[in-house]
Formats: sequence, structure tokens, C-alpha cells
Amino acid sequence: MNGYDGSLMSSINAMKPYHDYFNVGMQGGGTGIVFAIYSAGNLSSAPFAAAAADKFGRRFGMFIGSFLIVIGTIIEATCKEGALGQFMGGRFIIGFGVNIACTSAPTYLVEMAYPSWRGVFGGLYNVVGYYIGAIGECLAICRRHNFLIEGQSVPGLPMELVTYPPICLGESPPLYNASHP
Repeated sequence: MNGYDGSLMSSINAMKPYHDYFNVGMQGGGTGIVFAIYSAGNLSSAPFAAAAADKFGRRFGMFIGSFLIVIGTIIEATCKEGALGQFMGGRFIIGFGVNIACTSAPTYLVEMAYPSWRGVFGGLYNVVGYYIGAIGECLAICRRHNFLIEGQSVPGLPMELVTYPPICLGESPPLYNASHP
């Protein structure tokens, strides 16, 4: 998720229609806060993301985080021209949700993986995940570049890919064992 967002914002920041639409420059404080507000959302959810995943389960954390990402994406996608505050609010909510989902996901992965594969999958999640998101976004933005130049909407991840998988997953063993003595 972080690779996707960083690559998307960098790509969009290089396109003139984005700057014209939100009346923000290519560099300086205005652009800096648009990028930084995502990290502020990440930091805001840090105090309770792990505790919530421990109490309610990893799957719950992934679902709530993904749900917040979808809400933030909708807020961003429905921005009117010049509504930079709404765009930044959506980015804050996305950052908030990303931290919740990314706190639960690697723990869920290593709990569900066969013991001899836990290290491999944990390492792959943390290393490859960023690059898959960045490369996937790069391909998407290159494909949709002409639409952005013509003033069409900014592309985002299909919501179904972000939200539905956590619903279909089984619960991780610690929460299952705690609720079924």
C-alpha cells in the first residue's frame, strides 16, 4: 500500500492537470503538506492499531484498515476543483487505514503460514510488497496518463481488491484459540 501511494503521488505531482485542479505548486509547502498528511494519518493510528488487532483479531484489523482506505479513496475521488482540503482529508484517512491494515497483515501472515515458511513469507511481505505496489501503480499511471492530461479523474485501486479479501480469510489461531477454549 505504501509503495502504491508513494508512486501514485509522485506520478500525479509531475502532471500539470493535478496542479491546475487543486491550485497547488509542484514544490514547496503546499505540496509538502499534501504528501505529509498521509504520514500524519499513519502516526495517528499507531497508538492503538496493534492493540486493536490483538483484541479483535488480525482479520478485523485488515478489514477495518481496508474499509478506511476505501472511504479515503471515495473522499479523494469526489473532490471538486480546488478542494485541496477534502483531498488532504482523504489522504489522512487513507494513511490512518493503511497503518491499521499493515499492522495486522504481516502478523496474520506469519501466524497462518506453515512454521518452516514463516520467515520466508514474512520477509517477502515486507520486501516485495512495497515494490509490487509501486510497479503496479506505475503501470496503471502510464496506461491512464492520457486521461489525466484530458482532465479526467485520478486513478485509484479498485475497491474490491482492497476490501473483500480480509472478509474471506479465516481468523488467526491466537484469537480463535482465545474465543474457543
